[in-house]
Amino acid sequence: MNNIKKRTGYIPEIFMNGRIALIPEEDYDAAVEAGKEILVFCGGWSGGYARAFGANRVPDYYNLNDGNDCFECYSYEIKDKTFTSEDMQKYYRVIVTDGIKVYMKTGNSATDYFGHFCDFDTKYSEYVERYNPYFDGKKVSKEEFEELRHEIDVEKTIKMIPDNKEEQEKIAKVIKGILH
Repeated sequence: MNNIKKRTGYIPEIFMNGRIALIPEEDYDAAVEAGKEILVFCGGWSGGYARAFGANRVPDYYNLNDGNDCFECYSYEIKDKTFTSEDMQKYYRVIVTDGIKVYMKTGNSATDYFGHFCDFDTKYSEYVERYNPYFDGKKVSKEEFEELRHEIDVEKTIKMIPDNKEEQEKIAKVIKGILH
């Protein structure tokens, strides 16, 4: 009854601390087949978050999967929870990661995600002092700086993915759609 095709990529998940966590597709598929969830702790200096990911098997009511069962995916946040060993039995895998930093045009990484990535920590005065930024020969205004806090630096984000070149390219393909 295994209808899931084995893949070798990742499922990217955005966390509210402005990081992207990667769940190996093979782990997710195996968890779904086993009727379990994957628990992801995404840290980073700007704060950590935990979320569980899973799926429920449902009949193929609309014949989208050639009559084979389909899966309704879900996730939920986990806060202020102490796990017992019994609680941990529902998880196929636990992933603890700092996640992938998403760099903004301020030069620093995003610290928040609420529908879009943002660097809320960099201050205008620090930015001017550190970068002495000029566009077209004029100093960056506070208004322009506010826009830079919300603008992703795709090239730097991809360049800063920590891994070998081949894995870096693979991850870049997975997250590129999130970055644009």
